[in-house]
Amino acid sequence: MDHAQPGEDAEAQDDELAQGAAADAVAEATEVVSEPPSDEELAADDPDALVAQMVELRQQHARALADYQNLRRRQAEERRENARLTLKAAVLNYLPVLDDLIRALETVGDHEALVDHPWVDGVRNAQRKFQAVIEASGVQTIEAEGEPFDPQLHQAISYQEGPDGWVVSVLQSGYTIDGMVIRPAMVLVGNGEGAEAQQQTQDNATGSAGDETTDEGTRASGKG
Repeated sequence: MDHAQPGEDAEAQDDELAQGAAADAVAEATEVVSEPPSDEELAADDPDALVAQMVELRQQHARALADYQNLRRRQAEERRENARLTLKAAVLNYLPVLDDLIRALETVGDHEALVDHPWVDGVRNAQRKFQAVIEASGVQTIEAEGEPFDPQLHQAISYQEGPDGWVVSVLQSGYTIDGMVIRPAMVLVGNGEGAEAQQQTQDNATGSAGDETTDEGTRASGKG
C-alpha cells in the first residue's frame, strides 16, 4: 500500500489555498465591476457634478429650514389662539356678574335716597374692581352709543327715534379680546324718525351759545 509523503500533503494544501484565494479575488473583482459608481465617486472625478451636488444640498437645507420655521410659527399661532379661546370662555362666565352689578347701579338713579348710601358705594367699588380685573386681562369694552351701527360689533335689538343707522342706546355692553368679539353690544338703532328735529335742536343750542358769547363780548366791550 502506498503512503503519501508529508511533503506531498503540504504541497496539496498549498495548491488548495492558492486556488481558494484566486477564486475569492475573482469573485471580489466581479462584484466591484457589477456595482455602479456612487455619486461621491462620480463627483470626485467631475467637478461640475460636485458643484451641482452642493447646490442641491443647500436647497434641501433651505427647504428644511423653511419648513421648520413655518412649523414653529404655526405652533405659536395655535398657542396664542388657544390662550385667547380659554380667556374668552372664562370671561363669558364672569360677564353676567358684571352685568348684574351694572344694572343694580343703574336702578339706584331712580331712588335719590340711595345714591350716597354706603351699601351702594360698596357695590360701585365692587363693580369698578371687577371691571378693572377684566380689562387687565386684555378685555376691552366696545364703543357703541353715538357710533354708527356696525354688525360686527353691535347686535340690534330694536329701533327707536334717532339718526338713521346710528346707535342711540346700549342695553348691554359688548367686549373684545385682541380684536376678537367675545360678546357684541346689544343696542337700539335709530330709525331716522325725529332726526331732523334733533338736528334742529342741536343747531338751536349751538346758535344760542353763540349769541350768548356775542352778548358777553358786547357787554365786556361796553364796560371797557
